[in-house]
Amino acid sequence: MKSILVLVYAAVYSQLADAIDFYVAPNGSDNNAGSTASAAFQTLSKAQQAVRSQIASSMTGNITVHIASGIYTLSTPLKFTAADSGKNGFSVNWVGPGALISGGHKVTGWTAGSNGVYSASVPAGLKSRNLYVNGKASNFARKKIANRKDFSYTSTSMKWTSSSYDWITSTAGIANGELRFINSFADRYAPIQAAGNRELVMKQNTWYNQLWGYDTIPKNNADFGVWVQNVLSLLTEGGQFYHDSAAGKVYYKPLTGEKMENIEAYLGVAETLLVFGGTYDAPVHDIVFTDISFVSSTIDTRNDYAKPHHRHTRRGCSRGSLDMSTNRRVAIFAKTRPTTHPILNRLAHSGAKCHPPFRSAQPEISPS
Repeated sequence: MKSILVLVYAAVYSQLADAIDFYVAPNGSDNNAGSTASAAFQTLSKAQQAVRSQIASSMTGNITVHIASGIYTLSTPLKFTAADSGKNGFSVNWVGPGALISGGHKVTGWTAGSNGVYSASVPAGLKSRNLYVNGKASNFARKKIANRKDFSYTSTSMKWTSSSYDWITSTAGIANGELRFINSFADRYAPIQAAGNRELVMKQNTWYNQLWGYDTIPKNNADFGVWVQNVLSLLTEGGQFYHDSAAGKVYYKPLTGEKMENIEAYLGVAETLLVFGGTYDAPVHDIVFTDISFVSSTIDTRNDYAKPHHRHTRRGCSRGSLDMSTNRRVAIFAKTRPTTHPILNRLAHSGAKCHPPFRSAQPEISPS
């Protein structure tokens, strides 16, 4: 019995002795060795380089990257391949209680304007469709349409006959806005090209894409609301925003009781925060993410209108599980290829782009 205990102890001790630890902290430096908390790296990409070098050299135990609490802003996605994967039965563990991996641009210097709306400068040409204030996604500047059945839909436009909807064409800047239709399955967006006589002429071929297939705009299975949105003159309610990319301005109206001098605001810039991609001969495997939150990304502004967004992909992920704590709709988008791995899908909805193949020991997020 004593000899068995000695052997077990020796095996455990050997595994612990061979384990490798790297450390990352917002106040670290990429000139550090990264091997202790007091000599941590500053960026995740530097830690990834260290992990890759260690895997290529030897891997006789688990590798753990300890990510200190704080915000880590990515200008480009972290891309994981077979070179980042565990081997010899060991895994690479990325652990970060309190760590926020962000795709956002911090917005400061708010100036009060009329009607309780504040504005701030951001780099001109910045592309974004999401503003996050105090960790929650803001709504577009918008106004709700009472009933979509009051409209007729043609291959090029949306028309109405009731004067109660004439506010649409009289709205300043309407030609730069868009329509949003929330159906039972599809969440459809359509940009406006021009306003006519009780008619909105829609941009093509986006509009065409919204009129055919399943759960379309005119033939929806359920109606959860229609809005005219993304128009500055419609910014009238607290919690709404408008981003003027060309002018380099963001406008926001605070919620009741919200103090602008105390808010933290981020304009989502990055579409994707993590990318997993391998080949069938060299798949991604044996990577574990634990207690890491992914925040402040945006959708693909180049082709967002090309297809509907499906309502089952609720945005937002924190510590490896979908976060339904906020009733605001948009938090984080993901574009993924199909994968049957449920944990990997949860990661995808948090801002990760996943490309198969994966073998049985697939990348995963571990909830706390």
